[in-house]
Amino acid sequence: MTIPASEYPREALAANAQASVVLGILIDETGRVREAKVIREPGHGFGVAAMRSALAHFRFSPPRLNGRPVATWWVFTVIYVLP
Repeated sequence: MTIPASEYPREALAANAQASVVLGILIDETGRVREAKVIREPGHGFGVAAMRSALAHFRFSPPRLNGRPVATWWVFTVIYVLP
């Protein structure tokens, strides 16, 4: 998944920092992210940027249980590489 370059934290750009953020994300029955929590925060604004990106841009195939879409929590890693 590609995150728009505009989502790269300014503080991280100024520090020439790259990092990965581990999020807990709640995927709903439609495949949208309804909630995001930072599990591992590397600093430089990466955690907040990753949560905003997850809520605004991430879309998944909805999880299924017995053939029916269900909401569930996933652990997801967002990797930031300098543009």
